[in-house]
Amino acid sequence: MTNSADFESFLKDINPSKSTIDEASRLHRNLRDHLKASETYGAICKDTYLSGSYAKQTFIRPKKDSDSCDIDVIVETNHSINDSPFCVLLELEDAIRERECYKNVRVQTHSIGIDMANFHLDVVPLVNDEDGLLYIGSKDDSEWRQTNPKEHLTWSTEVNKEFNGDYKPLVKIMKWWRRENCPSLVKFPKGITLEKMIADNLPEAGLSIEDCVMQVMANLAVAYADELDSYQVPFIEDPAIEGNNLAGKYCYNDFAQFVDKLNEHLSHLADEGTGNSVWKQILGNNFPSGGPSCGTTSSAKSKNQQYALSVQHRQPLGFPMQARKPNATITATVKLPSGEIRVLENDGAPIPKGSTIMYRVNCGPVKDGKVKWQVTNTGDEAMKVCPRGGFELPNIEKTSRREETAYTGKHYVQCFVIRRGYCVRWSNPFFINVE
Repeated sequence: MTNSADFESFLKDINPSKSTIDEASRLHRNLRDHLKASETYGAICKDTYLSGSYAKQTFIRPKKDSDSCDIDVIVETNHSINDSPFCVLLELEDAIRERECYKNVRVQTHSIGIDMANFHLDVVPLVNDEDGLLYIGSKDDSEWRQTNPKEHLTWSTEVNKEFNGDYKPLVKIMKWWRRENCPSLVKFPKGITLEKMIADNLPEAGLSIEDCVMQVMANLAVAYADELDSYQVPFIEDPAIEGNNLAGKYCYNDFAQFVDKLNEHLSHLADEGTGNSVWKQILGNNFPSGGPSCGTTSSAKSKNQQYALSVQHRQPLGFPMQARKPNATITATVKLPSGEIRVLENDGAPIPKGSTIMYRVNCGPVKDGKVKWQVTNTGDEAMKVCPRGGFELPNIEKTSRREETAYTGKHYVQCFVIRRGYCVRWSNPFFINVE
C-alpha cells in the first residue's frame, strides 16, 4: 500500500505553481479589461468571466517544454442567435488584435485562440436568445448551441463539497493519468466530459486517496460496458443542460481504448501490488519513488499468511481459471465499535471484535459475471464455533460484501468473478487481524 503522503506529494507536484497561477491571473485580467475598455468592442461586451478547468480549479500544471496552461474566458455579447457565428468571432478577433501584445491570435471553431509564452487563452463569445438563454456558435456549421458555463462552475463546487473536498483532487489525478496514457491518435474523454464521468462514478466517501483512485478507475471501467458492448458511444448527461450529451463529440474507439487502458492498469495493480513503482508506471515519473509493494511482507507475516491459506476447511473454487494472474483488487473500510471509520490495510493492525467491514472489489467489467466472495477464518476460537471457508454472495449492492468481526485470529477474504463456468477475474487474499 502506497503511503498517503506520497499521493499528497504527487498532488502538490501536479498542481500549477503559484507563479503560474499569478501569471494566468494577470493575463486574463488584462485581456478582459482590454475588451471592456475597447472603443470598438466595449459596447458589444456585456460581461466577461472565467470558465473551464482553470475556473473550476481542476486544472493541472503544464508539462515542461510541451503543454501550455489553458485559460477559458467567456465574453457575453449583445449579439443574438440571428447573427452569424463566424462574423461574431471575426469581430472579437479584430478587437483582440487592437493590442500589439496579442500577436499569435487565430480564429478557432468556437473561440479565438491566443498563444502567449506558456499560456493559451480561449476567448469564447456567447449570445443570448429572447429568453435570455446563452448560446455558443460554431464557424464550421454556422449553428448556435445552448450552453451554461456558470452552471458548470456551480455544479463542480457542489459535487466537491458533497464529496468532502476530495472530488477535485481526484479529477486532477485522473486528468494527469489521461495525459500520461492517451495515445496520440486517440481522444480519451477530457475536460467537463471526464469531470462529469468521475462525478457519476465516485467511490464511497472516506477512503484514502489511493483507494479513491483505484475505485474510480474500476467504476469508470464498469459503468459504460453495456454501451461499448453494443458499439455505442456512452451518453454523458450535461449537468447544466438537460438532454445534452457531453460525449457527442467522441467516437466509439475513444471510449473503448479509454476503458481498455483502465482495465490494463487495474490488472497491473492486482498483479504487481500498489507500491510506488507500480503507480509510477500508471501515473508517470512525477509520482514519488520508493515505498515497497503492498505484496511485500516480513518473513513472519508471510509465514502466518501461508498458514492461514493452508487451513483444511478452505474450499476449492470449483471453476477453471481463465485468468492466470490476479486481475482484481480489494479495498476495505472498517467501522469500529466506537463508531470511527477508517481504511483497512491488507494484513494491517489488529481491529477489535464487533467491527463492521465493507469489502469492495475493483476490477474491469464482466458482462453477466457473478461475484463470489470466499470468506475464511482461522484461530482456535473460530474453529470451535464457525470454521468458515466457503463462498458467499455479495450482500451489499451487486458486488460488495459486509462482514462482522466476532472471533480472534487472522481471517481473510478473496473475490472471484465467474462467467459461463470460468473464473475470469480474481483477487489476491485480503487479510484482517482481529484482537
